[in-house]
Amino acid sequence: MNEVENLINGQDSITQAGISMNAEPLGKRKLKWQVYTITVPFTIEYNGNGMPIAIKHSRVAFETTSHKTNERVVGITLYSDFKDGLDESTIQLSIDSEEILPSNFDCSLISTKKDVGFYKNMYRMNERANGSLIKGEYTDNSLLNDALRWIEQHPELQEYVDGMSNPPGGFKYTVKLYLWCIQKPLSQNNKGL
Repeated sequence: MNEVENLINGQDSITQAGISMNAEPLGKRKLKWQVYTITVPFTIEYNGNGMPIAIKHSRVAFETTSHKTNERVVGITLYSDFKDGLDESTIQLSIDSEEILPSNFDCSLISTKKDVGFYKNMYRMNERANGSLIKGEYTDNSLLNDALRWIEQHPELQEYVDGMSNPPGGFKYTVKLYLWCIQKPLSQNNKGL
């Protein structure tokens, strides 16, 4: 087992909060989250009788960099306020131009699940962080019935469906991309402590 597997799989190396690591040989280096939020718009099409009949999906390209105090990206997980939409959608991801998740990778495979430890559903990897370019594309494939159910849970949005319209810019939900990173040793991250 390499040090990253040891770090992730070690039962006593992960605290309940899932962020403080004490596994050897990493010593007291910490596991940190870096969160990137993707805003995903979609619109609903209505028939002449005012009934929702279809959903117009979107593709959202995203780009960010990993934090310079992080040495390695060891995993990613997805979370959304529109869980059913996330589970139907796909993602593509690369780090420094190296493909990590191919096009049409099913988001449900790496999304958070109720009553399951966050680190157990992550896509595990061992990629360089330290300012790496993280790039990808999220493709919304949500189902109309799921979208209507999600809108019902947001009373401020229901008026648009009742009025057979879409909000300016469309309905929007968020997907959070969590990067699980190992920090550099303190002597290297210029914090001095």
